[in-house]
Amino acid sequence: MKQLTQKQYGFTLLELIVVVGLLGLITSLATDYMVNETNQTRYKTTEKRIEKIKYALVGDSSRTLNGEPDLSGFVHDMGRLPLNLDELVDEPDDCNPSEAGNQTCKPSFHAGLGRVIGWRGPYIQPDIAQSDGWGFTWQGDISAGTIESYGLDGIVDDVPPANAVVYENDTRAVIQPHDYLVQLSEDDSAGVGLNGISITYTQDYFVCSDVQYETEQECLSNSESWNVPADYCAALEFVENGAVKQYVSSTKSSKESDEKHGVASEDSTITFPFYMGNEGSREPVLFPFGRAQLVLFNKVAGEKCGDTSEDSNPMLSARVTLVPGRAVPPLKI
Repeated sequence: MKQLTQKQYGFTLLELIVVVGLLGLITSLATDYMVNETNQTRYKTTEKRIEKIKYALVGDSSRTLNGEPDLSGFVHDMGRLPLNLDELVDEPDDCNPSEAGNQTCKPSFHAGLGRVIGWRGPYIQPDIAQSDGWGFTWQGDISAGTIESYGLDGIVDDVPPANAVVYENDTRAVIQPHDYLVQLSEDDSAGVGLNGISITYTQDYFVCSDVQYETEQECLSNSESWNVPADYCAALEFVENGAVKQYVSSTKSSKESDEKHGVASEDSTITFPFYMGNEGSREPVLFPFGRAQLVLFNKVAGEKCGDTSEDSNPMLSARVTLVPGRAVPPLKI
């Protein structure tokens, strides 16, 4: 009797090698794809975090709220860039480190400016302020307006490799002066120049020759003159280091003040530029953006505007809004 034999079926060694090789190739391709996708996601996360930090710093003045520029951010509230990113999350211990003693940063309403000043954070989430998309600590000097991620390798690239994919490159943001500063002078050499603050009078404005008398009757009864002032100055109140500061417009001489500023008569327009220094060495002054207040006051005979205290003889005041890249609309009084 013959024995029946059953055929054995299976894979040859060669076939197994081919299958294992294909599986390895597929796994490798899938791993590379996942790694690339992860790195690309981290790069995009880094870009988004930089944008959020920039918005936390200076907001976006191109946006409007009830027809007015939407002014917000750390610089708007504090009048300076932060010393470090931690100040975007936690209230600084000292608002003005350049002066002795700790100055509070607590927010408060300032009636003259008509807005809240001081630290109103947190402006951003802690994890965003701490690291980029790869978990590396942010680089750069935020107090000078720079923030940077060194990318996937965490090492600065002086010159990005020609064959590097996008997420391997460093990512950098720079807060330029024109992003948060406004220049109120007649020189735009700094790239942020605007032509001062102008006032147009809708009627004659009278003051007494002795500023202690506020009404015409008091003025004339004390043998003083009641006239339209021909020589006066302006001070701008603005926010700096979490507090209200004051800067006085400057003129070279009394005569030039008359010619430059005009008089407070009906339909006249007076422009107040703001410079730093005296004749021959005037430099433009840069003010942090936000709502400010312009205070007009009589100039004491024989003195320059910068030598006169506006507290002793104020005439009137008006709020102005300083917006980066925009001229201040003429005020009508």
